[in-house]
Formats: sequence, C-alpha cells, structure tokens
Amino acid sequence: MNKLLSYLSAVSIGSVWLMSISGLPDDIFNARYMSSIFSTAVGALVNCAVFLFFRSKQNIRLSCLDIAIFIFLCCYWMNSSAWDSIYNIGYACLIMFYCAVKCTPVLRLNILYWACLCSLSFLSVWGYLQLCRFLPSPNPYFKVTGPFYHPTYLGLTLSALMCIVIHVIMFHILHRKYTKGLFIMESVCLLSAIPILIYTESRTAWFALIMSVILPYATRQIWGKYSIRKKVLVVTVATIFSSGLLIAFYTLKPISADGRLLIWKVGYGMIKDKPATGFGKGGFEANYLYYQAKYLLTENATEKEKYIAGNTHMAFNDFLRIGVEHGITGLVLYMAFIITLFGISGKKTLSMYISKSVLFLIVLQGLFSYPYMIYPVMAIGVVALALLSRGIRHFRSFNLPLKYINIFIAVAIISLTFLIYRKYAAYHELYAGMKNNGYNEFPAKLKQLFPKLKEDNIFLTYYCKIMEKAGNWEELSKSISILEKNHPTPALFIQKGDLLQKKSLLEEAEKAYRLAADMVPSEQKARGRLAFLYKKMGKNGEAYELANILLTEKVKNYGFETFKLHSKLKKEFQLKKRRFPLGQIQNQ
Repeated sequence: MNKLLSYLSAVSIGSVWLMSISGLPDDIFNARYMSSIFSTAVGALVNCAVFLFFRSKQNIRLSCLDIAIFIFLCCYWMNSSAWDSIYNIGYACLIMFYCAVKCTPVLRLNILYWACLCSLSFLSVWGYLQLCRFLPSPNPYFKVTGPFYHPTYLGLTLSALMCIVIHVIMFHILHRKYTKGLFIMESVCLLSAIPILIYTESRTAWFALIMSVILPYATRQIWGKYSIRKKVLVVTVATIFSSGLLIAFYTLKPISADGRLLIWKVGYGMIKDKPATGFGKGGFEANYLYYQAKYLLTENATEKEKYIAGNTHMAFNDFLRIGVEHGITGLVLYMAFIITLFGISGKKTLSMYISKSVLFLIVLQGLFSYPYMIYPVMAIGVVALALLSRGIRHFRSFNLPLKYINIFIAVAIISLTFLIYRKYAAYHELYAGMKNNGYNEFPAKLKQLFPKLKEDNIFLTYYCKIMEKAGNWEELSKSISILEKNHPTPALFIQKGDLLQKKSLLEEAEKAYRLAADMVPSEQKARGRLAFLYKKMGKNGEAYELANILLTEKVKNYGFETFKLHSKLKKEFQLKKRRFPLGQIQNQ
C-alpha cells in the first residue's frame, strides 16, 4: 500500500507541473494567463485528494518550520481585500499542495524528475513550433512565448526546470551514477531548451539560472575545503563575476534596465512615505503610477526618465514590493525567513541540494522580475519547499492526529473545488457571451457577471470599454472608481476624462487627462485629448502649443493610433510637422 501511495503521490505532483504549463482549453477569459492558474489549482487539488484517500495510517508530524512556511505563504500570496479572486483561490490551492507534499509518507523522486524532463521537453517543442510558425504566438510582439502570453513567463519557468536538470546531470557525472541512455536523454532535453531560453530574451532567467548553478556548486564542492583567506578570494571572485554578468545583461537592453531603475527609485520613495506598515497587499499595483506621476513632475526627474517611464504595475523586485506593501517590518521578516531557510542544516541528499538551489533561483528571479505571478514557477517552488522541510532536522516538532489532517484537507478540497468551479463557470460564461451574443445583449450579460468578477482588474478594464461603447455611464463610472483604487492606468483616466467631458465637467476632465499624461509622459494620447479640450475651453495658446509639441517631438511608440492623432491635430489646428515660435502660435 505504501508503495502504491508513493507512486500515486509522485504522479499527482508531476501532474501539477505538467498541467500548470499546458493549461486548460482556451474557453476562459484571458485564457493564456488564467489557464495556468486554473490548471495549477486543479492539479494541486488532485494531489490533495490522492493524499486524503490513499494515505498511511500514521499520524502527521509537524514542525515549527512547517507552521512558519504556512504563515509565510499566506502572507506572501494572499490578498485579504479580494478573498474570492481567482488569484487568491490559485494561491490557496498551492498552499494546500504544500501541505499534501509535506505530509505524504513516501515520495518517488525519480517520477518527479521525469515530470521535470517531460515539462522541459514540452515547453521546448512548443517554442520550436512557434519559431517555425507551426503554432501561433498569442502575443504579436514576440515570436516565442510557449503556452503563455509573455516570453518572461516561459523564460522563468524554463530556468527553474533547467536548474533541476543541470544539478542532476552534474551529480551523475561527479558520482558516476548514471546510465548512458538516461544521460543522453537528459543532455538532449537540456541542450534543446537552451535556444528557446535565449529566444525569450529574459535576462532575469539567464542570470538566475547561471548563478543558481554556479554558486551552490561552488559552496558545496569548494567552500568547505578552503582556508579563510581562500574563502575571501572565492567571495571576491563570485562578486566580480556576478557584477560583470549584470553589467553585460544591462548592455543588452539598457532602456529596459533604466526603466527598472526608475521603478526602484520611485518605489523607494513609496517606502519612505509608509515605512512602518506599508500600503497593504496589492498596494504597489494600486499606488505606483500615482507616485511615478508625482516624481516625474519634480526637478529631480530627468528627460530620459520621463521618456522611458512606462505604464507598469510590477515592482520587478520582490524585496521592494514587500517593503512597499508591508513596510520595513515585512521586509525584515521576509529576509529573516530566507536566511533561516538556507541556513538550517539537514540531510545531505540530492533532493535537499536541488531544493535549496531552486529556491535560491526563485529568490534571484525575484530581484529583477515577478516569479510570484507565475504559477508554474510557484508550483515548482512549493515542491522544493516541501522537500526541504522533509529533509531538515527539526529541533521541535509535534504529532498531529491524522483524523484532524483529513478533516482539514477534506473541507479545503470541497471548498476550493466549489470556488474553482464557480469561477470557471463565470469566465466560461463571459467567453461564451463574447463569442455568441449580439452586441445589444452583451452589455446586459456583462452586468450580470460583474458581481462575480469585479475583483479581476483585467475584466474590469474590459468591462469599462464595453460600457463606454454601450453608453452606460453609470456602470462605467462605478467600474472606473474601483480601478482608480486598485489598478490605475493612463487609459483609465483618459476614459474618465472622456466621461467627464460628456457630463460637461471640463475642469475635472482636464485634471483626469493631465494625470494620465503625467503618469506616462512619453505617451501622446492623453496630451492629445488635452489639446482638443483646451481649444474647446477657449485656451487657444495652450492648445496650439501642445499640438505643436505633439507633432514635432520624438515618439516612443509610433503606431496607427499615433498616426490618427497626428492627422486629427494637423486638420484641427492647421499645423504642419514643424516648430512654430511661441509668439506666432499664441497669435493664432
């Protein structure tokens, strides 16, 4: 029975990885992102069910570390202001997944490793099919994205899987414990994934993979054999190497890197404003663009920063995000947890070594990106956390009767299954409405779905567009007020300005357009609205000056919308693409 349980547990854990990267059918709203959440959640619940129905008769032994990990995952992931959101449901399933992996008596690690190889091969083949145009990319701006919408998701997931495979190959080579067939298969899977990882252009994935392979290996193989003087030399070389790597990656995309530096600078100002408590979970997303607009109006902001500032809601640094959302206290606890996790000694096994390497990789990814938003990476990290906890020598632990564990897991499975089904039904209903209903019926259908999906910012943004087209100003105003607090964007305030114009509230509309322009100064749409509004208000000098600037400045992203705006400006103001002296413009 125990052997059957171990196989079933390993297969169910492997299914979480495979489902998280393959996704459910594309019959849900924003399927390329939502499918990984739904799939990971379903796979996690399957794993919990396997543990519940095929467990051993022994009591469960929990430790203080398990409790600390459970609390950490809840605080790190869960958003108390939107308990029933699909993101919270997905994270709750991952927490249950940790509990099931930790409590399973016996795990077949070789089956988990085969699941990694299968996942790595699956993603690589998908990437090659996209390169050869046999499979379409869901994002028109990138050739290779895998089953995801953005290549960053693919790159970070690939780097986590490749980290596991590389360490296993190195272990086999060092200890000469491998068969020729398996070694060839591992090498083929790894080498075939490297070009796809390169095509993702994810510098974070490259850096995290390189450092998570070299540093743990150096620590394990070299560190213990050196004297203090040689250890200092090793640290110096490692610092120089990592710094050189960062500089090299910076030169690949300097504008993108400068954009992240701007985000970190503005984020530091947010921490200074609320250093003790922070803005709460989701506070970075809800407040960053307001702070960016405020900073770019100061004398400290350079012209380059105004040009590269973008419409972002990501901190691109986990330490910064936690500092903004939970204050210095949360940041200190987060750092203490990481240090404790890596500092506790345990069994010197391959699974322990790989688990620490994978968690180190995710921490490195969090320095420059957002792995906490990528559910396949989080699923791998949860397994690594559980394996690490299983292998650590616990200084204090206690037995928990199995019946209490069974009751807890059974209630959690039933509740989460109900929530997942309800969310899936809502998104499926939305998708069906988008495909089948006539436009006259669709706004009414959306209005019915609003209470079920109002915590989803992507849905609300779409809802605003539909209500604006339908002329339902009351619903549009209600959804705009929610997004202003949770997910502000320049496009949202342009919509708000248009709505205020329709209500003849011109001064309020001017403030909305001005805020949209201040958030991302390089975008012209908001300032174009301002130019037309100024003419309507009789402010001809400001209108002509702003129109002239828009027609003559360097455009960051010139597209069809910019072409239409410039054509309308030239027609409305009778201007050509050349600069006018300010006095001549004011006289017009």
